[in-house]
Amino acid sequence: MDTSSKWISSDAYVYTDRIGDGAWIGSGSKIEPGAYIGAGAIIRADAIIRAGARVGSKASVGADACIGYHTIISPKAHIGAKAQIWNRASVGVGACIGPKAYIGTGAQIGAGARIGTRAIVPNGAVVPDGARVGAGERFTG
Repeated sequence: MDTSSKWISSDAYVYTDRIGDGAWIGSGSKIEPGAYIGAGAIIRADAIIRAGARVGSKASVGADACIGYHTIISPKAHIGAKAQIWNRASVGVGACIGPKAYIGTGAQIGAGARIGTRAIVPNGAVVPDGARVGAGERFTG
């Protein structure tokens, strides 16, 4: 893999060559086979990006966060530290998921939505574009 235009920590576990220019992969992070990291994306220390997941350009994934299998993180979205985004979920362009938030399997987070610290979005829920879910709240739709 050509790493001249990206930075990958020497102790990161990277099992894909699908990493865009200018991406940054932090210490101890694990990028599984078939995952895609977009140009300019930032993956912080000890984050896990599961197989088939896509992290869009200029998106960021916080330390110790986990992005589930076949999940889509759109461009310019931000995922906070220790957040859990489960399988086949999607996070819209520019959305912000707070630290330690839980996004269930198949949930859809709209563009520009804000999900607070320790908030819960259950399996299959659809959070509209621009919506707000406060810290510690459970989204009920």
